[in-house]
Formats: sequence, C-alpha cells, structure tokens
Amino acid sequence: MRFWSEEEKENVNVVFDTKLKSKRKYRYYFEYAWSESSLNKITTLIMLNPSKTDEDVVDPTIDKCINAIHRHLNCKAVIIVNLYPWITPKPTELFKLNYKQISGGNKNNMEIIEKSIAKSDYAILAWGKDGEKFHMNHKVLRLLEQQKEKEIMCFGETKFGHPVHPGRLPDSMLIPQPFKLK
Repeated sequence: MRFWSEEEKENVNVVFDTKLKSKRKYRYYFEYAWSESSLNKITTLIMLNPSKTDEDVVDPTIDKCINAIHRHLNCKAVIIVNLYPWITPKPTELFKLNYKQISGGNKNNMEIIEKSIAKSDYAILAWGKDGEKFHMNHKVLRLLEQQKEKEIMCFGETKFGHPVHPGRLPDSMLIPQPFKLK
C-alpha cells in the first residue's frame, strides 16, 4: 500500500457509498486518468471486489494493474469496476455475506459497469474463479456479448477458463491478451 502523490491525486476519481471515510462499505467506481494529451483510449478493468484503494492510497494490485495497462495499451484512463462493490482486502470474507450485503443493495452497480464499458475501447476481465459466485460474471459476459466493437481482454485464464485475478501475478505477466467470450 502506498499513498498517492499530490500530483497523482489530481488524476483520481472515485465513487463510494458515502463521503465519510470511516463509514465506507462500497466502492462503485474508480478512475485514474493520465494528463498526456496525445493519448485517447480508455480501458475498463472489471475485477471481483475493491480492496483499500481510494483518493489517498493505492493498493499494490491496483497500482500494478494501472501501470501495466498504461504501458501495454497506451491508455489515457483506466476505469476499475467490480462484480461486487463491497470493500474488503480478503475476498474469502465476501462470500460469508448474502448477495444483498456484498452488492450494497445497489441495483446501480450493473448500470455503472455497463456505462464504464460503453465509454471504453477495451474491457479487461480480471475477477478470478470467484466471479461465478452469485453468477455476476455471467451478467457481465452477457453484457459484453452485446458490445461487439469492444476489445475484450484478460491477463490470462485459469484452468477452468475464468479470467485470472492479477493479485498474485508478477508484473511481467500483466500483459493484456484477447479473451474469447464463450
């Protein structure tokens, strides 16, 4: 975990369930945009659930993902949304709760995912094997099937064909590659 520099903070846009840091349970949207005017592509990264990244700190997984995406796809912005917006650094805790609890009771999460994909050139799937819980991955995959012009990618696939979660991958393996919708 590291703190954003003052310059980096200007590039962060994040949406939570509340502005009060001590009361936050859900992060619905995170965006990091570079100020380089020559860049014009946007990537949406769809992960399982948010960890600790906010307007002040960035967790190691998000840090390495945004840097890898910028390096390999030369994007002006990376948007990060999650199948489940409940904030926890331990995904195992996620599934001790019911669907309403982990989704924030917010029917708008899917709408936020949809809008993020719509304004992006690339969609990178990165939710790992646990994306199947509550079948949210299937909803996102159906949505992507309708987005024919989007380039769908991942950082690799599990042995069961799920898009791998980047958390334990070394930086050298964080290379976006095509993901075939089945």
